[in-house]
Amino acid sequence: MAKKSNDFEFRSNSAVTAIEFIENYMIVYHAGGTNKDLAKRLGVKLQQIYPLRDRTNKVLKAENTRLPVLIPVDRKYGSDIDVKELADMIRLQPPILD
Repeated sequence: MAKKSNDFEFRSNSAVTAIEFIENYMIVYHAGGTNKDLAKRLGVKLQQIYPLRDRTNKVLKAENTRLPVLIPVDRKYGSDIDVKELADMIRLQPPILD
């Protein structure tokens, strides 16, 4: 059952399928988005993203892969740091294989 908050209806974690989560996660990642952007896109609370991501990474570990890290723009970096520049630094790096 969805819960209402500020006239917006949130979905439960169980309402988000693995395919839907990964598809939307990758769209947000390639757009340079944040966990907050992903939560909004999926219609869930920000706090719900972390267990979904962790659960997905746990399953993907069996295939020796993991979700890329979303840009943490909600953190306070200081006025000298441009978030777009940080995102470009990450995008230009080759994939890291564990």
